[in-house]
Amino acid sequence: MRKVVLPKAVPARFLVVSDPSRSEDWGRLTGLSSQGAVVTSLGPLKLGSRVLLSWEIHGQKFELEGRVLTAKQEVSGYFTSFIFFIRAPERKKISSFLIDFLSLKSGGASGIRTRE
Repeated sequence: MRKVVLPKAVPARFLVVSDPSRSEDWGRLTGLSSQGAVVTSLGPLKLGSRVLLSWEIHGQKFELEGRVLTAKQEVSGYFTSFIFFIRAPERKKISSFLIDFLSLKSGGASGIRTRE
């Protein structure tokens, strides 16, 4: 699976659906694939939590539900989590967006690179 490494962090809003006591929060989307997103935040996300994640890239808005598969605290003090997108139609929507977006930015003009 290829993950798109974004040239700069994209602001992302998230709500922990599985914890109603937790208020909406903000973080940075730093990686994106058809399977999920890498999010960096000030506060930790618990493994297995259901999260509603929203962001906008190049005028296209996304709001997807996912589950936290990995969560770790970085040396910087920030927390990095991988959120797996739960619903197949949403994964397909992201996949189509990435294919279209990357095809428009061929030759590395976008500053976006992929990682295996």
